[in-house]
Amino acid sequence: MRSLWITCWAGCVLAVATSAGAPRPAGVPASTAFAEVTSKLDPGGSLFLYLSTDQWLAGLADRVAGLRDAILALPDMPERERRQVRRGFALAENLVRNSGIETIAGVGMSSVAVEPGLYRFRWVMARTAGAAEDGYMWRWFGSEPHALDWLGWMPTNTAYLVNLDLDLAGVWSALRREARAAGIPAFERALDRWEARVEQEVGRSLSALLGDTAGNVGIALVLDPSRPVALPGPGGGAFEIPQPELAVGLKVRNPRIYETLAGWLRRTAPPDALESGGEGEVRWIGMAQPMPWPLRLQPTLGVAGDYLWLTTTREVFTRLRRVHAGEEPSLRTTPEFQRLSRGLPDRGNSVAFVSAAFGRLMQRWQEATLAMLEQDQPALAQVLRASGLLMGRVAASYAVGWHDATGSQAMSQSTEDPVNQLARAVVVGPLAMSAGMLLPALATARDRAQDVVCRNNLKQLALGLLLYADDHQGQLPEDLAAIREYVPSPEVFFCPLDPAKPDPVPKSWERLPAHAGSYEFLTPGVRVEGATASKVTLRCPFHGSVAHMDGSVTKENAGR
Repeated sequence: MRSLWITCWAGCVLAVATSAGAPRPAGVPASTAFAEVTSKLDPGGSLFLYLSTDQWLAGLADRVAGLRDAILALPDMPERERRQVRRGFALAENLVRNSGIETIAGVGMSSVAVEPGLYRFRWVMARTAGAAEDGYMWRWFGSEPHALDWLGWMPTNTAYLVNLDLDLAGVWSALRREARAAGIPAFERALDRWEARVEQEVGRSLSALLGDTAGNVGIALVLDPSRPVALPGPGGGAFEIPQPELAVGLKVRNPRIYETLAGWLRRTAPPDALESGGEGEVRWIGMAQPMPWPLRLQPTLGVAGDYLWLTTTREVFTRLRRVHAGEEPSLRTTPEFQRLSRGLPDRGNSVAFVSAAFGRLMQRWQEATLAMLEQDQPALAQVLRASGLLMGRVAASYAVGWHDATGSQAMSQSTEDPVNQLARAVVVGPLAMSAGMLLPALATARDRAQDVVCRNNLKQLALGLLLYADDHQGQLPEDLAAIREYVPSPEVFFCPLDPAKPDPVPKSWERLPAHAGSYEFLTPGVRVEGATASKVTLRCPFHGSVAHMDGSVTKENAGR
C-alpha cells in the first residue's frame, strides 16, 4: 500500500514539475488572465504579482496519464507492481480531472498601505473563460458570496477564528466515488469501515449525518481574562494566561444531527455524568462537572439556530447564543475589528480573524518555552532564536474570501505588511529545513560529546583508584571521596547527564559535599592483586559505561 501511494503522488509531482517548460504547438497563443486578474489588484504598493498558470495546469491530467504510461513501459516490472501503478495513477488522474485545477488560468496578489500601520492584501485566482461550472474546488467551498453569519455569533473577546464554506457531504461522497473509480480495494474497505462503524455507534451512517450539514464549518478561540490560568514556567515557576476556550461550529439543515449525537452520548455515558437543558431551537448536553484539568474543561454539545456547536465549556455555548440573540455585543462592535474590517466586503465564503491579544498570548508562550529550553537544551534554544522561525512583532489581521463564476478572491487587512511576512517565509523556509537537518546532528554530537566526557571521567577515577592503591598496600579505599587528591578536579565525579549534578560544579574540594558524585563504586576495600583485570570497579548509571580494575573503560555489556 505504501508503494502505491508513493507512486501515485510522486507521479503527480513529477508531472507538474516537467510540464512547466512544455512547448505549445506552433501557432497556438498562450491564453492569459492578465487583464482580468490585475484589474482587481491594488497598484502602487509594496507587492504586485501576476502568474499565468495556464501553461502549467491545462491538460495536467493527460500529462499524469502520459507519465503513467512511461512508467509502465519500464522493462521487467512485476505484474503486481503494474497493478499498483495503474490504480495509483488512476486515482491521481481522476482527482486532477475532477478537481477543477486545470481551469485555473492565472493568479495574482498585491499589498498596499491604506493608512499608517494598516496594510491591505489582495489575492485573485481566475478561472479559464468558458470553462465548465464543475470541479471539486469550485463546488466544495461555496459558489456565491453570502452574508458572513458566523461573525454574528462571536463574542467581543474572540481572539482567533476561521470559518469557511465546506461541503462535508460532498467531500465524503467524492472520496468514496474516487476510491471505486480507481479500483483500490484497500481504500474502499477503509471508507466502508468508517461508514459501518459510525452507524454501529450512533445509529446512522456517516453519509446520513453529513447529509444533515449545510456546508459551513468554523473554529474560534475565546480568551477570558477574568479567569487566569497558571501554566508551568521556567525555573519551576508559572506564568498566567487568560483562560482559553474553544468553540467548533457546524451549520446544519435541521436539528436531527444533534438529536442523534445527544442520544449516543446518553447511551454511552454514565447517567450522572451528563446534564442537559434548553428547549425548542436551543438545546444542549454536556458534562455535569468540569474535568480535572489545568484548563477549565466541561465539553458541551449544543444546537442553536442553524448551528451545531461543540464547546469546551457550557459558558461558551451560552455566550455564543446570547451574542447571536443580540443580548451581548459581538466581535463586530470592537474597535480592533472595525479598524481591520473597514473597506472589506461584508459578504463572502470564508473569514479569518487574529487579534493582537492572540499574538501577545503566543509571544508569552513562546518566551516561556524558550526559557525552559535554555535550561535543558541551550543549543536548541540558540538555534531557534537565530533561525527566524520565532514569532516577531504582534500583528492583528482580518480576511474575507469569496468565490464566483470568474474564480476566487480574498482581501485581508493587517497591522503588519504582508510583504514582510512573505519575505520571512522565503528566508525562514530554507532556515527551517536547515534547522531540521541540523538539530538531529547537533543532538547526536551533543550525546557523543557527553558520552566521551563521561568515559573520560571514569578513566580518571579508575586511574585515581590505582594510584591510591599503590600508596595503601594495594588496597582500594572505602569510598571515592578518599581519592580526591589523586584526580585533577571535582568535575570528574559527575556525569554530564546526571540531573542532580551541581550547576556549576564547585572548583574547589572544600565546597564539594563528601559523598557527592554520579558514579557507583562497586569495589570498596578490595585488594587490587587479588582481583582480575576485567573486574568492574565503577559504573555510570546514565550511560552504561564501566571502568575495570586495570583502568580500561567500556560499555557494561561489553566488559563482562
